[in-house]
Amino acid sequence: MAMARAKIDSLPHLDECPYAPCHCSVPGCPFTASPPRLRDHLAFDHAWPLDRLPGYGKPLPLRVPAAGPHRLLVVEGDERRLFALSVRPRGAASLPVSVSCVRTEAAAGAGPRFTCMLWAQAPAARGGA
Repeated sequence: MAMARAKIDSLPHLDECPYAPCHCSVPGCPFTASPPRLRDHLAFDHAWPLDRLPGYGKPLPLRVPAAGPHRLLVVEGDERRLFALSVRPRGAASLPVSVSCVRTEAAAGAGPRFTCMLWAQAPAARGGA
C-alpha cells in the first residue's frame, strides 16, 4: 500500500518538475527523459547537430543546409529547455524554417514565451555574375 501512495503523491511533482520526462520526436523512438538527457539522445543517437548559443538575445550565425537533419539549439547555462530548428524544402524555391522550444509542461507553464528572429542570406553567386 505504501508503494501506491508514493505513486499518487508523485503525480503533482511530475506536473511541476522542470526535469519531468520529454519524449523523443523521432518517429518510432520510445526514448523519454529530462530535457538535458533528451538533448544528448538527439545529438548522439539521432546525429542531430548541436549549436550552443552564448545567451538569450544574442545573435548566432548558422550555416544551415536547405535539406538536412533537424538542429538543436542550446542556450549556455539553461538546462530546462532546448530548441529544435528545422528546414524543410517545399517546392523549388521555398524553404520553411521552424524553431520549437522543447521543455516540460512545468517549464512551459512557468514561462517565459520565446520569439525568434531569422535573417537569411543566399550564398554569393559563383563566377562574379
